Amino acid sequence: MKVHFITKHQLTDQSSRLRVGQYLPHLRRAGLEFGVSCFYGPALQSVVYTRGNYARKVLYTGWSVLRRFAEIPRVSRNDIVFIHREVVPFFFTTIERLYRSAGCRIVYDCDDAIFLDIPSRYNPAVRWLRNPRKVHRLMTLADHLVVGNRNLAEYARPYNEAITVIPTPVDLSFYRRRATTDGQPRVATIGWMGSRFSSYYLKCLEPVFRRLLKRYPGLRLKLVDVEDFMTDEPRATLKRWSLAEELEDLHSFDIGVMPLFDDGIARYKSAFKLLQYMAVGLPVVCNPIGMNAEVVQDGENGFWATSEEEWFSRLSLLIEQPALRARMGAAGRETVERDYSVEVNCARLLRTFEEVRRGPRGGRSARP
Repeated sequence: MKVHFITKHQLTDQSSRLRVGQYLPHLRRAGLEFGVSCFYGPALQSVVYTRGNYARKVLYTGWSVLRRFAEIPRVSRNDIVFIHREVVPFFFTTIERLYRSAGCRIVYDCDDAIFLDIPSRYNPAVRWLRNPRKVHRLMTLADHLVVGNRNLAEYARPYNEAITVIPTPVDLSFYRRRATTDGQPRVATIGWMGSRFSSYYLKCLEPVFRRLLKRYPGLRLKLVDVEDFMTDEPRATLKRWSLAEELEDLHSFDIGVMPLFDDGIARYKSAFKLLQYMAVGLPVVCNPIGMNAEVVQDGENGFWATSEEEWFSRLSLLIEQPALRARMGAAGRETVERDYSVEVNCARLLRTFEEVRRGPRGGRSARP
């Protein structure tokens, strides 16, 4: 079986790395033949998320589109084309239809709410080139859908009933458990790690954090990839994210938090922050929205919190009780090992490929 993986970003990008890149060594060991191609080459990647540089963006984007068309004969020789999010970041599905015409079976991978009309912060002028309804067309066109959680599956089901839920997995060989401390517990650190886009969810926790810092003089906050939040607080550390320092940052936390509010996007998020925390053995507190409620069993491997008072009381418990932190952290690690590791989900992906190769052409669409 030969599979070609198509991503929008390079495999160093978070989404492409987690949904495609980290599977590749395991797929190779399983005997799968594969290739990978991305839309954003190094030149386009260097400017696409900057303001200005319009001439270079147009030039590099045009070249990337031409390259996509030029690779159609090579890609079409594969048994399966696995498309993560989209082939080109524009409204048309011409290339995907050409793959189908050439006899390829298409597996379409959707791990986020890319079907919502969310304007770009960096390139607002290209909004007219995009159409979120394109995702619906791709869902209908595909032979099979792979989605990151149950809510995405329910959203996609009217467009295609051939769906496999494969969560964004965690590489446990990288996310090693943090060392436990003997004797007196160290000063507790509440940590958050994410992206600058999702950091706006932290705003709802600012009153909670200020109350906690006032109550516990030794408490620390560490927020990774956050630029402008509680900058007046000397016990709050803000820093940029880097892959080289990611594990070290996670190991410096004692409690991991994932605040959300139901803004339409949150219900489709992957809960990957929680899985990172849990993989290294941290207790977690989260809003039970979307996949968060699937991953965390309240009171077992973490806590749910739905109000300011609940956030304050749950975090206070964990700050005051190191033994509770250790118990919940161990339960969280077991959850990841059982359901969310790369090895477990790579086996699901391989079974999906085999099902697609042997099954009938075309997804079981509920729409024409």
